[in-house]
Amino acid sequence: MQFLSADQLHQAMTEDKDLLVIAVCDTDGFESDHIAGTINIPLCEDGFVRRVREKTGDPHRPLVLYDLAMNSGLAQIAAGSLEGAGFSQTRVYVSGVAHWRESGFKVGQGPVQR
Repeated sequence: MQFLSADQLHQAMTEDKDLLVIAVCDTDGFESDHIAGTINIPLCEDGFVRRVREKTGDPHRPLVLYDLAMNSGLAQIAAGSLEGAGFSQTRVYVSGVAHWRESGFKVGQGPVQR
């Protein structure tokens, strides 16, 4: 499992048009604050791996998972589940949305994008 800094994630989001960045937090948390341009697939809901598979269409598509809070562990758990299901390009951003904002990058609020 590879971990990304805010700068590395921003660069990947800018350069890799196939990259899918997924917030694994609950829906309420995502609607209140999230990294702009990301989608929400909550780890706590049934069918997490299936829903990611449906959204990506390819287990080799590059993914980055994150949670709202720094070092919550949810993104690592989610990445482990996906890697166990055959996803081969799964990375984790562990620094949370507050650090993303403090790094000067755009955040979003509003309805869930799935």
